[in-house]
Amino acid sequence: MHIESLQLFYKIAIEKSISKVATSSHISQPALSQQMHKLEESVDAKLFERSNKGIELTSAGKIMESYSQQFSQIYDNLIEDLNSLKKCNSVVRICSDTEVGMYGLPCTLKKIKKNLPTYNFNLSLMPTLEVENKVKQKQADIGFIFGDTTDNTLISKTFRIDKIVLVASKNFNINDNISLKDVLNIPLLALSEEFSSRYLFNKYIQEKNINSEDLFISHTLNSVESIKTILIDGNQIAFLPYLSVRKEINSNQLKLIEVENFNLDYEINMIFNHDITNNTEHIISHFLKYTKCMTCVA
Repeated sequence: MHIESLQLFYKIAIEKSISKVATSSHISQPALSQQMHKLEESVDAKLFERSNKGIELTSAGKIMESYSQQFSQIYDNLIEDLNSLKKCNSVVRICSDTEVGMYGLPCTLKKIKKNLPTYNFNLSLMPTLEVENKVKQKQADIGFIFGDTTDNTLISKTFRIDKIVLVASKNFNINDNISLKDVLNIPLLALSEEFSSRYLFNKYIQEKNINSEDLFISHTLNSVESIKTILIDGNQIAFLPYLSVRKEINSNQLKLIEVENFNLDYEINMIFNHDITNNTEHIISHFLKYTKCMTCVA
């Protein structure tokens, strides 16, 4: 079994077409078909079924698809690290929850890069659960997540404490102090369900005996920036991580609204594997040194 065969198999699984992959990979279709036949022989399982819709994966093929993606990623990381070694520098792969990565890490990375110019930082944004999987599978050296990890095979260190806050336009005529019940009557901009801060907020209000369906949600958006743009020019409110709105609060575009008996603090944690390299350990120590930079505006 060759890594090239696994990479080609994964492309076929995605495209559902041998001919398309053959063309894009600059090899003949018969040669690619033969390569896939040898791959099937090596694992002693049929991986494809042909249909009117193109290529369909068998049950074995679906298992192979999952592993071939991981193998390909690990191989790419290997080549990247070896190339970096030749250039006498190091690549640090970082995966982060989207909100943390957009608003919490740029300033820190900028300062670390200034002190460690030979390191290259590769930052990818994704949901917290996906971050945990990437770190566990060693497709990332370090991860940043909302809350603590539930995986005891990973080490977790608190990076900082942030909070979910209620914000509105500076020009919105709304009381500076309201109750959580008052919130139900005001148009609310909400992040979509895949965002960690939305999950934490929903869980919090449920503990307060309030259902998310009771909220007066005017728009559900998949971007913090979109929510802030609408907020600044409108008469709506939003619950967002403080680190994501600090810039707009300091520039008087948005204002904080105090909510009685509402206190939703959360941890941002850095996660990594037990068997880290010396380079990764060195980087982790620098991140912990610059934790205060989470409040910077990059």
